[in-house]
Amino acid sequence: MKFHPPFHELNFETTRSSGAGGQHVNKTESAVILRWNIRETLVFTEQEHHRVMAGLARFINQAGELTIRSSESRSQKMNKDTCVKKLVQLVQKALVIRAKRVP
Repeated sequence: MKFHPPFHELNFETTRSSGAGGQHVNKTESAVILRWNIRETLVFTEQEHHRVMAGLARFINQAGELTIRSSESRSQKMNKDTCVKKLVQLVQKALVIRAKRVP
């Protein structure tokens, strides 16, 4: 199943990148934080919703928001694209039904 993120439900926030980078880091907000409220989304069926909530529990805060941060690039657009790619990869991995292991 190919997952397509609901862009109307995604919230992007920009912040200053941390770490080395000279004066550029101190002037620009190139890091991007993607927030998506998984509890309230209507994208998944009930079974898919439970699978995603369980599979991505470590990325989901108390408010039910999945949070992904990217500051790999000096470009805000590239960091935004990276966040969306990470989201797609995480959700697709969480949606895979794993076969039960038989000892």
